[in-house]
Amino acid sequence: MCAKTLQKEFDDSDRAAIEAAYQDMLASTAGVQSEEDRELVDRAFRVANRMHNGVRRKDGTPYILHPIAVAKLVSKILPGDAESLVCALLHDVVEDTDYTLDQIKQEFNPRIAVIVDGLTKIDRIAESCDTKQTLNFQKLINTIEDDFRIILIKLADRLHNMQTLSSMNESNQKKIASETTYFYAPIAERVGLYDFKVQLEDLAFKYRDPEGYAEIERKLQLSKEQFINRINNFSLPISAKLKKSGMEFSVSSRAKSIYSIWRKMQRKNISFDEIYDLLAMRIVFKPKEGIPEKTQCWFIYTLITDIYSVLRDRTRDWVSTPKVNGYEALQCTLLSKSGNWVEVQIRTERMNAIAENGLAAHWRYKGDNYAESYAKLFELLRAQVTRVRSVPYEGSMDFVSNVHTVLFGGNIHVYDEHRKRYELSRQATVLDFAYEQSRYTASRALAARVDGALRGLNSTLRGGEVVEIIAVRSMMVSSKWLDFVRTQLARSCIKQQLDEQRRTLAETGKQWVANECGKKGAPVDEEQLKAVLPHFEVKDLEELYADVASGNISMRLLKGSLRANGLREALRNSAISRLHWFGVGNKKSGVVTAEALAVEVQQSPCCNALPGDDVCMFERDDHTVVAHRTQCQEGVRLAAQQANRMRQVAWRPSSEQRYSAPIYLSGRDEKGLLENLFRSIATNITVDVHKVDMQSDGYSFRGVISVHVRDVAELRVVMQAMSSVPGVLKVMRVLSEPA
Repeated sequence: MCAKTLQKEFDDSDRAAIEAAYQDMLASTAGVQSEEDRELVDRAFRVANRMHNGVRRKDGTPYILHPIAVAKLVSKILPGDAESLVCALLHDVVEDTDYTLDQIKQEFNPRIAVIVDGLTKIDRIAESCDTKQTLNFQKLINTIEDDFRIILIKLADRLHNMQTLSSMNESNQKKIASETTYFYAPIAERVGLYDFKVQLEDLAFKYRDPEGYAEIERKLQLSKEQFINRINNFSLPISAKLKKSGMEFSVSSRAKSIYSIWRKMQRKNISFDEIYDLLAMRIVFKPKEGIPEKTQCWFIYTLITDIYSVLRDRTRDWVSTPKVNGYEALQCTLLSKSGNWVEVQIRTERMNAIAENGLAAHWRYKGDNYAESYAKLFELLRAQVTRVRSVPYEGSMDFVSNVHTVLFGGNIHVYDEHRKRYELSRQATVLDFAYEQSRYTASRALAARVDGALRGLNSTLRGGEVVEIIAVRSMMVSSKWLDFVRTQLARSCIKQQLDEQRRTLAETGKQWVANECGKKGAPVDEEQLKAVLPHFEVKDLEELYADVASGNISMRLLKGSLRANGLREALRNSAISRLHWFGVGNKKSGVVTAEALAVEVQQSPCCNALPGDDVCMFERDDHTVVAHRTQCQEGVRLAAQQANRMRQVAWRPSSEQRYSAPIYLSGRDEKGLLENLFRSIATNITVDVHKVDMQSDGYSFRGVISVHVRDVAELRVVMQAMSSVPGVLKVMRVLSEPA
């Protein structure tokens, strides 16, 4: 990433600086003690020093100082791992010199070659620079399945590059800073390297918005002495109470990071002075043996909330349920005596070590080594990456975008009815969960019980809920689902299922059309069918057949359109005929049937009119006919203002056409209620349930179930069936306008 220029051989001062940096790095690697490991690291240094000899960075310093600095950072997060130090020292030799992976394999070992290959950028490709970025991100993500150390070494590499970014031109600074904010800082957080994450975010912000960074930094400096006094005054009574209780503890404080301050200012549209939780205090204690850490954290919480008022909706229990990256703490926000809000983090020494140094800190406390600790975290990451890769993508940019959403967009945990845990991205819906759980069940999903309450498929999950999907065999995948699902997995599955469903429906619809035409001895004329495609606003015959099979296009209307295609268009283009179009029909009643006109009467959503209701009909500008119930206020308004558009059309039920009918229900919430409702409907009559919106407090329920019916008579049968279900006390037809 950092530009390099070839200079003359290093002089004595350069060589002295290189040797000093290397010895300093070795001093930080106390865990690497065996002679064999030391010799391996020394050999890697000699190779890297030889291959980068005479090469300087933009700032004029010997380039070899960069891999040495990266190795020093790596020693903090992977203590005692000689191979990681070797890879850090060699991470640029394949990319920038003639040294090959085969040579690394021969001089070191295949594992080191795999890691160095994972750290080597894709450079020799024909695509644009933007594509190179995304391909390199994609390659890095894919290395999670090879060796978790690749990601950790890459983070150390990126952090040192950000720390020395000032020598780059402004354009490159902004590009690299944006990459860091979007990709590398979230990775650092995801793997538990909080200190790396904060540094990466602040440094990236510094180069993306120098003025914004400088302004916040200036205000923090001006307030520094005031902050110190405030936190000291705030912590004194807390320290006194903790000492009295016999706790072994330390108290430290910090201001929020510059980037987190800016982000909060942007998110809440507030000024620096309006941020109430600029201060944070950390209580780190040594837990007493025999008492659960969680109990001791809550004990401290009780002590300090006896001193200060607590903002209860800001309390976060990351002890009971740690974050995905392993972070644990009990956090609360307290009001000081001077009227300032202070965030307090309560941690054990173990929790604090993990928060500062990542999961490598586990080895000191649980007997695991760093590799075992990171392996547990990366096992979950590997599973997620494998699942993301199983979904088809249009390209590397699409892949990286969706990996970012899944891995770094902020995640929540939810549980199925068997208490199996699932991880979803924030803002995921019930339907997203259904696809995470089972593609087959999701395709037949109707609703869900979320913590016992009935919820629709588009309900957003917050995290921690128990979700039970309610599936019905007759349900079909809907294209409308794409409007609210959030995960790429759900979106890809829905698109694929819609394609499969469309092909199946098209075959069925084609057979239906052939059978209907065949009844009268007429062969299927596809040219005539193509002529009516614009009338139904479909692009091809396959879509037409699918719409016939799904009921979106009635067979009656299709046949009427085929018969009247030429004549009806001529009539509609004639001014005289337009005036009398709706006057042709039964001379006694003045009423013409919809079939005779080859028009389809549409249901108005304002009053949910059905065949069999007392209705009034109105012609729209596009020549469609809309039915309103006679008591509908919108129908009354149209009759008063546009009486010339009123038409008399006999609206008869059709075997192919179905209309939406919402039904209100309430009663006692009994086990299996929704399933019994669906069973009662299916037993009595064949109708589609297309929407459910129910609420329950555990004792009683109320809500709306929408069904597709032929007419009022069929609706009455459905409502009677619902009324017979135990627990149902009230069943009413929903009318948007009162009768």
